[in-house]
Amino acid sequence: MTGSKPLPGVLRWNLGDLTVTALNDGWFQASLDLVTGISKDEAGKLQVAGFRTEQPKITLNAFLITGAGRKPVLIDTGYGESAPAETLGRAGAALAVTGVKPEEIETVLITHLHPDHVGGLVSNGAARFPNAEIVVHADEAAHWLPDEALSRAPDAAKPYFEGARKAVAPYAKRMREHRGGEVLPGITAVHLPGHTPGHCGFRIVSGGQSLLMWTDVVHLPAIQFKNPEAGVGFDVDGDRARATRKAIKDRSLATSNFRPWATWTGTGQATASCRPSGSAANNERLEFRDRSGRQGAAPGGRSAGTGVADPEHGREVGSWSFRRTGRN
Repeated sequence: MTGSKPLPGVLRWNLGDLTVTALNDGWFQASLDLVTGISKDEAGKLQVAGFRTEQPKITLNAFLITGAGRKPVLIDTGYGESAPAETLGRAGAALAVTGVKPEEIETVLITHLHPDHVGGLVSNGAARFPNAEIVVHADEAAHWLPDEALSRAPDAAKPYFEGARKAVAPYAKRMREHRGGEVLPGITAVHLPGHTPGHCGFRIVSGGQSLLMWTDVVHLPAIQFKNPEAGVGFDVDGDRARATRKAIKDRSLATSNFRPWATWTGTGQATASCRPSGSAANNERLEFRDRSGRQGAAPGGRSAGTGVADPEHGREVGSWSFRRTGRN
């Protein structure tokens, strides 16, 4: 009996009066050869210390924002039909699981114009979201879209420029450029350059809670949370990406109302990241325990672990469970 394609992956949580849904687009097998800025040996040790296989898998997600009185908003779209492997291009199926139809999407917020984030804008050459406006940073548009940008691009990079142009072409009359600041009520664009010139995160605020989607500031959580000097080979400007990553980490650790949160990144894996909450401090400790009894402890917000869990309530959701064990 042969295996079947995995079911669409979604993860939903509340943020004030809004619902944020992660739409898993899939994963691809990466290599430590991708890591820049630190040695391959150090990168491998950090992977293992983060309870991960030494050779990393990189997972991709888009995000859906819904709430009473507002039309659905997407952050990125995944690869779509341009997916280079069968393990990718699943965000469309995940969106269908939520019950939201492509024609109901009013706005697509673009973090950057790499194909794994905007390929899903098109289907058979037409706009997949026929009623949506797309919103992109002006520096990102200027880097990828002009004819002269394509003509001066190195041959190896031209497919990325061509892919960006193809993705946004059906939206030519419905594309809005920005330079940061509020792009929709309760949603602010935060310029996080380096990975690409106009790479953005989006800060979502509702009901006294906020969440910053920082997307490709971090690709390899077990490595880059622990050592933000580590970059990846497809950063356009590695030095600027490193400075952005350090600034985000420092800001998170200096904020007393951040706590670790486990986000779904694939079968049996999760990424320890940070989500705002009304209580808990950065020195809080969590215990990571799997069903075989294997465990490890990590200070909150300072390192990555694996599992699908809800640390706020200390309950098991998947193959790992988290619980508070005290403070440092």
